[in-house]
Amino acid sequence: ATVRGRPAHPPLELDRAFVAFRRLAVGPVSVGAIHRMLWGRLSLNLPRPAVVRVHETSGGNPFYALELGRALADGRIVPGSGPLSLPESLQSVVAARLDTLPTRVRETLVAVAALAAPTVPLLESLAPEAVDDVERAQGRGVLELEGDRIRFTHPLFAPACYSTMPLHRRRRLHARLARLDLDIEERARHLAAAASGPDDTVAHALDTAVAHAGARGAALAAAELSELAAALTPTDAVDDAERRRIAAAEYWWRAGDMARARRLLEAVVSSPSPSPVRAAALGRLALVHRETKGFREAERLLKRALDEPGLDPQERIDMLCRLAWMTAAGRGSVDGIRYANQALRLAERVAQPVQLAASLATVAELTFWRTGRIRRDLLDRATELGPTVDRFLDGRVTLARLLGLADRYEEARSLWTELIAEGRARSDPSVTESMMFLARMEVASGRWDAARRVCEEAIELARQMGDEMEESLCRMVVAEIDAYRGEAENVRREIPRLLQVAAGVGFSGAICRLTRALASLELSCGDAGASWRLTAPLLADVTELDEALAQLAGSVGIEALVDIGDLAGAERLLTLLDAHAAASDTGVRRLAYRCRGLVLAGHGEHERAIEALEMAASAPDAPQGTNPFERARTLLALGTLQRRAQHKRAARETLELAAETFGRLGARLWEAKARAELRRIGGRKASTSELSETERQIVELVVAGRRNREVAAELSLSPNTVAWNLSKVYRKLGVSSRTELAARVGPTQE
Repeated sequence: ATVRGRPAHPPLELDRAFVAFRRLAVGPVSVGAIHRMLWGRLSLNLPRPAVVRVHETSGGNPFYALELGRALADGRIVPGSGPLSLPESLQSVVAARLDTLPTRVRETLVAVAALAAPTVPLLESLAPEAVDDVERAQGRGVLELEGDRIRFTHPLFAPACYSTMPLHRRRRLHARLARLDLDIEERARHLAAAASGPDDTVAHALDTAVAHAGARGAALAAAELSELAAALTPTDAVDDAERRRIAAAEYWWRAGDMARARRLLEAVVSSPSPSPVRAAALGRLALVHRETKGFREAERLLKRALDEPGLDPQERIDMLCRLAWMTAAGRGSVDGIRYANQALRLAERVAQPVQLAASLATVAELTFWRTGRIRRDLLDRATELGPTVDRFLDGRVTLARLLGLADRYEEARSLWTELIAEGRARSDPSVTESMMFLARMEVASGRWDAARRVCEEAIELARQMGDEMEESLCRMVVAEIDAYRGEAENVRREIPRLLQVAAGVGFSGAICRLTRALASLELSCGDAGASWRLTAPLLADVTELDEALAQLAGSVGIEALVDIGDLAGAERLLTLLDAHAAASDTGVRRLAYRCRGLVLAGHGEHERAIEALEMAASAPDAPQGTNPFERARTLLALGTLQRRAQHKRAARETLELAAETFGRLGARLWEAKARAELRRIGGRKASTSELSETERQIVELVVAGRRNREVAAELSLSPNTVAWNLSKVYRKLGVSSRTELAARVGPTQE
């Protein structure tokens, strides 16, 4: 049984008639739910501002939202500012209620619909008799009062009432409303609605309203007001009109309507005369194309913009920073660093905080891509200067990205959580970008399920905003997860398609990540030849590694070469990897240790190889965390080599830890490889609490207060071997520190 409204008691005493009685309040659905419904039922992918209008106009009622969606899909109604006009199917739903009202009451209802926040005092100042009209409408269930606030009992009534008044009479009404005591934005809207043609005074009033809306973070309101200002600009004020269109485009982009932003900017860019205004439009069009057509198209537009005459120095700095980003595209590009340094030199001279912060962050990011080093000095300075206009170049955003890439997961996660919350509060479209980078970091941290959930949410938001690039980038992250989990059939179909997308837009960093994931899958399937064929185009002829190529070589490239027997090729890449890893702040150092162990094993030097792999597995230089998937692969390599060297007990312990980690991550093919190696050992499974003689000696010295280097010297071991064995002791005894170890075994040692 259903009841509309909020009855104090269930009708017909239904709560007594049934043993199990539940009351379920069905409220309005969310904006996201409406978007999913329109997409699923009508294949209608509206930009986010239009979905918000559908939600407002329908009051969150899914039936009404579908009717509005159908009307939008077939062009019967067109989205504009304010509530949507109603298609005939919905107009008829409310017409019966409205048609019975007297003419004067219906005219008062138009004023209620036109006002942003109608109140009794406002209507009384418009016309004293309007208060009586409100009471009549309230009695018919069309209006309701909350103190002095007036609202329609359902949002559909507002557009239904408003559309009944002829345009010329609505203009006169808006002129009267503009004389009431209203805020800056609403007064400007009424002046615009009252205007019958271009009006410089009204356009300037709208400019003031745009600034007010922008300052409070209302991107949608600012976009609508800017576009109204451009439309009302006199025809001889061409530059003013184009500046207003640029402002409207920027706000539409922030509000999530990429297509509308692009149309406005393309109109300005088509101007035949070179000018700073056209340069500004080109720069902003590059931002839109970065999200829709990719980095190469954005790079082309930015170079055009920089060639325009009379470019403002601050605008030039912004464009150089963006150009540096686009040119590098996730790699250590020499050209990208050159543009970044140009921007920083100019920013230091101009000394404007916003541009200086952006240029510092850009130099820091591109330096990291080239060297793997985090320039905290630059990023701390950028953060102190405050936020930038382009969140892509913000100091905190850059720091969050780099911390995640350097395995500092807790720090990065905390920053991303903060940045995403701020973005949501501002309805900032760049929030999807932050979510994508968070998901990427969670892939490295081993939280693959969390990464997938973040990607799914970001994909839906990106679709609402028409952000095809961000949607593709999120799908790339999902494909990486599938590759590491061993979803072979799906990954071999999906990643080659995504590689074409990445190549088409020029995102070379994404190409490295996708190649690494697919090559890892082939290694897990035992096909080293296929793995090397995938990586060879990126690694075969390089003479220097940036961070992206170093990660690719260290994770899959060198291992594939060793497995196919090309030790000379593996040694060449390992030399380049060592050179890069020496100065890097990332986990690439541990990958270099692993690759050295694999190469040594390929030459039959098992004991030296085991020592190198123990160094990689113990991770003594890890700042806060390690990539659990890569560490498990190191453990698998180490355990395999220990088994071949007849170190059965050590091999079992190592391989069990590898299999356990792979199992926890869901990397089923890699887990199967680890368990297959375990089965080859045979013999009795060792007790996890039983210490080997070497481990017992290490424990005695550690509990006695010796440091790792002192223990190593006394037992003729390397410090890394001590660290590796100590980590195994911690796991066996269920402790996590030297203090806990001393408390656990100290009395026994006495």
